[in-house]
Amino acid sequence: MALKEIAVQKEQKAKVQTKQTTYYMLSDVLPEDATLRLHIRQQKLEEVLAKQQAERSDPSFDKKCLFCNASFKGDRNGLIAHMFQVHKFNIGRPDNLVDVSEFIGLLHNRLDHLQCLYCEKTYKSSAVLKQHMRKKKHFKLNPKNSSYDRFYASNYLEPGKHWQDIQKEIDAEPDDDDDDGAVVPPSVPSSSSSSSSSS
Repeated sequence: MALKEIAVQKEQKAKVQTKQTTYYMLSDVLPEDATLRLHIRQQKLEEVLAKQQAERSDPSFDKKCLFCNASFKGDRNGLIAHMFQVHKFNIGRPDNLVDVSEFIGLLHNRLDHLQCLYCEKTYKSSAVLKQHMRKKKHFKLNPKNSSYDRFYASNYLEPGKHWQDIQKEIDAEPDDDDDDGAVVPPSVPSSSSSSSSSS
């Protein structure tokens, strides 16, 4: 009898010491989970848009061009337009960018480490890097580098959908509101945004 009681006591101790952790997997099949995911996505999008709006009117923005000594204080759109118009470097439309200061800082850092922003190869000097970028026309970002995705507001619209798929959908839509007949690629800052910011 005593032996049986000891075995029961040990079993009860083991149950007390072992904590069970239950995990739940979210699934779009369940309406509650789909609603929760939608709410979380919407909340993140609102945060990103609020941050983007605050950046647009931030007078403390102060960055230099990645390729020359031109300085831009309080004018992120001017910097992006300058890099496109003067240096033919395209990082996208200013209205689609978030955390521009951090983004430009990241790009500066890569260039300071003599890394091409498109092919991501490292070179032995700044002159060799510049020559490479000019010769190969590497005046854009590597579209396969997903570390840049967080700097584009469009990536928060439909999480799980790659920006290139969204771009294909946009390109496939007919553009009825373009009255002037000018063709402006979707990722290129329009000249009207730079001329309105300079006046």
